[in-house]
Amino acid sequence: VGAALAAAPGADEAYGGFVYIMWGEKANCLSQVAHRNLETLLSAAPNARYRFFLYGPAQAAGYRIADGLSKVQFQRYAKRGYDVHMRLVNARWGPYAPATGVRDAWADQTNVGEDWPGEDRPGEAWWYAHRSRFPYEDKKHSKLKSVQPHPRDAFFNAVVHMYLTGGVHTDLTVAFSGLEKLTTGAEAQYAMYGDGCERRDAAYDDIITEFDGWDVSLPMALYFPDAGHPALKCVLDKYDQAVQNLSGLDAMERYCLTPQAPNGFPFYHEEEPHEGDYEAPPPAGMAQLRPGHGACARYLLETCKAQTELQDPAAPALKAMTVEWMGCDAGFHWDQWRFPYAASKPFRELAAPEGFDAAGVTGVWTGAALHGKRWEEPPEEHFISKEIYRAHPATRWDHPALKAGLLARQWQRENAIADVEDADRVFAEDPDFPKCAAALPACTSFFHDFSELKDMQYYREDAPKSPRNAAAARCSPTLIIPGAEKGASTFLYSLLAEHPQMISPLKGAGFKETGAYLAGFDRPGQLWDKTSHFPLIRENEPFLTGDATVINMVDKGAAKRVVRDNPNPKVIFSLRNPTDRLWSAYRFTFNVYYKTHLPDLSYANIVNDSVDGFGQCMQRQLSGAAAAAAGAAGEDAGDAEIE
Repeated sequence: VGAALAAAPGADEAYGGFVYIMWGEKANCLSQVAHRNLETLLSAAPNARYRFFLYGPAQAAGYRIADGLSKVQFQRYAKRGYDVHMRLVNARWGPYAPATGVRDAWADQTNVGEDWPGEDRPGEAWWYAHRSRFPYEDKKHSKLKSVQPHPRDAFFNAVVHMYLTGGVHTDLTVAFSGLEKLTTGAEAQYAMYGDGCERRDAAYDDIITEFDGWDVSLPMALYFPDAGHPALKCVLDKYDQAVQNLSGLDAMERYCLTPQAPNGFPFYHEEEPHEGDYEAPPPAGMAQLRPGHGACARYLLETCKAQTELQDPAAPALKAMTVEWMGCDAGFHWDQWRFPYAASKPFRELAAPEGFDAAGVTGVWTGAALHGKRWEEPPEEHFISKEIYRAHPATRWDHPALKAGLLARQWQRENAIADVEDADRVFAEDPDFPKCAAALPACTSFFHDFSELKDMQYYREDAPKSPRNAAAARCSPTLIIPGAEKGASTFLYSLLAEHPQMISPLKGAGFKETGAYLAGFDRPGQLWDKTSHFPLIRENEPFLTGDATVINMVDKGAAKRVVRDNPNPKVIFSLRNPTDRLWSAYRFTFNVYYKTHLPDLSYANIVNDSVDGFGQCMQRQLSGAAAAAAGAAGEDAGDAEIE
């Protein structure tokens, strides 16, 4: 509906290949900057197939697991018309294994190499030898604190998908200003933090002594126009050699591709030291891995690049991608993941190089963990905001309800976010439109004005103001379904969730029951955890989110907590014939009897015991009221109160 909804300038509308994305940090750190970076991708390649890697067991279909992403993490973009899906990666759903299990619970959840020719499956031997490193069974992994894969496993997953399908791979730490130059070209390209930088010197020996060869959450961007690139096959062959015959690898490759002692990071799979006569390389050799500048990932890729070019000069080239990394301070990248407070330059202070031209590079690194943990956006005057985010917005709003909602938000705020050519016509033809706009639920951020917040302790790596920033950046839930339990609230919510403007919570059973308004979440120390239950919705967007925790109905303080975040929520009680509801609740709660028919847990016994218990409870309440009334106004007043 006008210029604001037109295709982004310079977009490659024809590119329909894959864009694979991995987020290597905790889900709570996926801040608005990471969303802005994703939107630069959507702007450049609006018709690409976006697949986000989600590491976790099969139960991730129903709720978010540990610190991993949520299945509905990027629902906001799918509802706008982009082809965005989460791709589950675990011991069952890998690159070559036949896809099994609840496949219909995941859109497009097929194993990309399932039909790949059996005689040419590089990486398959390593996958089958190590796939247990990825969680699958909920019984074993229900108490996981982290599902973050080791960088060795994450790099393998990226390389094997790029080999099988080609496409783009990134990690949402790069703001792309020229992605369309890649997707319209025919040359494979790669970029890693530290490109063009010198190797680290002896000043980093203290890090090398505890370094297992892999940078955590390596900032990296890859583009391969076609499947089957020989350099990628070379990398996967080396993975296979690590489980078949170590003699075919050099000392650095052996160190990179065999398990080492734990390095202190919270990965799902705990490393076990390699057994045998293998010896780690000396410190001088370790320095060749360039900790903080790509390490094992760079070594493997660049070694294979050189070997491929030497063996076949006519093979497809692999060139460097032009990403502006804002300097060569390897300690900055390394320390920000381990010791955020010790990082030398925070994200908001990154200065543009003299004469910087955003159009002249493919992308600009935006920092990574610092902006994630702080939940800060670049200031309006920052060059990334001015030259990239404003020039490359995601502008697709396919559904009419979203287009109308976007216009309504502009009318409501009296401050249009862009020129909308058809606005005057829409308002003129529909006299009720201003009334409709005024009736839209307003965006209200989470309550975060805790005077004692500065004294609270959060995750040890988070700055104290992070929870407040995260709370202020999100719209709080508008729709509340407090129950009743077994009253068809799930069915009701599932219908409402199909609306194009409704986005589901990120956490909770069925992505609806967050529990965020139960006792305990009203304390300042729980602010970060509460806000992380809900998706990012900006103030000017036509989206809503909600909460359908059924025990909110019987929690005395839930209503007060809801209203503190949103003074005008839309509340729907889903009620049911009490007898039908009781029978449904019995089958749900006492399903052991339903299967084994134990007499003590029969429906009749449970109901009779409950009625007796209710009568006794009521008598105690009446007696207590009578005693209180008698003490205040005498015995006669107490009798009258009972009657």
